Amino acid sequence: MTAPRPLSAAVSGRPGAPAHMNGNTARRVVPLFRPYRAQVAAVVGLIVVTSTIGIINPLLIQAVFNKALFVPGGPNLQLLVILVAIMAVVPIVNGAIGILQTYETTRVGQLVMRDLRDRLYAHLQTLPLAFFTSTKTGEIQSRLANDVGGVQSVVTTTASTILANVVIFVSTIVAMVILSWQLTIVALITVPAFFWLTKTVGERRRQVARSTQESLAAMSALSEETCRCPGCCWRRLSATRRATPPATTRRTSAWPTWKSASR
Repeated sequence: MTAPRPLSAAVSGRPGAPAHMNGNTARRVVPLFRPYRAQVAAVVGLIVVTSTIGIINPLLIQAVFNKALFVPGGPNLQLLVILVAIMAVVPIVNGAIGILQTYETTRVGQLVMRDLRDRLYAHLQTLPLAFFTSTKTGEIQSRLANDVGGVQSVVTTTASTILANVVIFVSTIVAMVILSWQLTIVALITVPAFFWLTKTVGERRRQVARSTQESLAAMSALSEETCRCPGCCWRRLSATRRATPPATTRRTSAWPTWKSASR
């Protein structure tokens, strides 16, 4: 863990956060997966299998037209039935493997998040008293809940999606080369444009996510302070003072009545 410092500095609102922060964060998060090497390897294998199965149907379609329908002597119905049956079974098998993959990914992500919360809470117990006097309690609670929850979405969803997209991209390129290398070249020309667009949108989403986490921290700090007993008492006392007119105002308004009564 790093040296004690205010948690508000952990998530800055500046758009141009230093690039090494992401690298340091990755180096600190990756060791959390070491106790679950077998589960992670199983998840990676399932992702590779589900992503690779997707290229089977295009190849089967090519075989249907070239070897079953348009062949000398008429369509080969026996081969056509076999190919169509395989095309119908492939999505079912892919869906079943996808369910197992989602279960394992979520399970590993929850285990890692449990360890991360334990380490964060244990680290908080080692910080000096000055840290807690200079940092709002609601902000600390927001770091334990909201920020770790953001990491959870990265672990359980983003990481597996990135790996699946890489495998799908490579397998799709291989299938396209097998089907038509000319169309593959035409398709690859558009990849840099989509890469730049995705990178631009990703940077903007990163800024929005950082701002959202800051807003959640401020909201948690405000609600925690105002809902505690001292905060509620102070709020009601302030409301009572605003609703009660000053004493000089009451005497001034009562003066004409006293004056008329004395006459």
